[in-house]
Amino acid sequence: ENLRRELLTHKRAIDDLKAVKEFAEISGREQVAQLNAAHHDKTVELQRAMRQSEASLAQAHENLLKERIKYEERMTQLTARLDAGAAGAVIDSLKKKLMQQKQEIDELKSKLAPQQQRPPQRRPQHEQHG
Repeated sequence: ENLRRELLTHKRAIDDLKAVKEFAEISGREQVAQLNAAHHDKTVELQRAMRQSEASLAQAHENLLKERIKYEERMTQLTARLDAGAAGAVIDSLKKKLMQQKQEIDELKSKLAPQQQRPPQRRPQHEQHG
């Protein structure tokens, strides 16, 4: 009788262990399935994030190209203005020189004018009849 009870106890313990083992296997498979699903979700999320990052990078690159074009156009305009300004300065300088020369010519004319306006000197009369 004792032996039988002990055998029954061992049998229950073995059945309990089998149930625990089965539960652990089922639980482990479920955990593996959950981990696989989570891994898949993370992979999909990372791929989506990478695509978005690539799209953002492409957009940023495009924006930089547009800004570069604007910058180059602006630099061309500024260079043209500087060239025009330099040409204007040269023209102004030449105008000043011309005005100075004109003033000098006018001064010379005014110095020469009184000499030209003097009546001709008369010769003595005895030389005129000669």
